[in-house]
Amino acid sequence: RGYNRDDYPPLLDAGAEVWTTDIDPRAARWGVSGHHRTGDACQVDQMFNGLTFDAILCNGVLGHGVDRTDQQTRILAAMAKILRPAGRLLLGWNTDRIADPVLTGLTAIWFSPAPFAGLPSRVTFDAVTHVYDSLVRVE
Repeated sequence: RGYNRDDYPPLLDAGAEVWTTDIDPRAARWGVSGHHRTGDACQVDQMFNGLTFDAILCNGVLGHGVDRTDQQTRILAAMAKILRPAGRLLLGWNTDRIADPVLTGLTAIWFSPAPFAGLPSRVTFDAVTHVYDSLVRVE
């Protein structure tokens, strides 16, 4: 069972084109066949050069390899480059691993918090440190 291939595509509307990425070449087997790129997430704009996305799910990256503020700034800028204006970024991160990227202003240059699917722009969980921020790309 893949952590990307099986979990996310069924959640999307029919006809959606899904791409996956991981820094570890061995993880390609879990990605979407024919739509997977291997590389540094901080350079995702270069990996997907020429492509524009309506939405990006970035979960378990900040604080799990992309730890320093300069790295987080680079990945946010890179995702903004390949996300269409008003496109959605769902950012999953953990409060015990990094400083809050929204409250510290890291996301503000490129993104604005926005509710999604009847949920608030930030979803937290009582039993764990995981947070999801729903953001849209500003023009």
